[in-house]
Amino acid sequence: FIDIAGAEFLVREAQRRRREGGGLYLIRAKRSVLEILDRGSYLDQINRKNLFRSKTRALHHIFGQLDRQTCKNCCLKVFRECG
Repeated sequence: FIDIAGAEFLVREAQRRRREGGGLYLIRAKRSVLEILDRGSYLDQINRKNLFRSKTRALHHIFGQLDRQTCKNCCLKVFRECG
C-alpha cells in the first residue's frame, strides 16, 4: 500500500539520489502501488526505467552505470557482478 505522502516521499528521495549521482530503483513493486504512482505521475518523476521485476535485473542495470574505477578500488565485492 502507498498513499500520496508515500509517493511524494519517493519522488523527493529519487530527486535527492539523482543530485548525488545515483537513482531510486523499485524492485517487484506491487501492481496497486504502481497504479497509484502512475495515476499521480509520480512514476515519471521517479523514472520508469528504474522499475525492475527482479533484483538480478536491477543490479545488472545499475552495475552498467557505475564508475569502474570506484568498483576497482572497492574491497567489499558484495554482488556477483563485482567479480
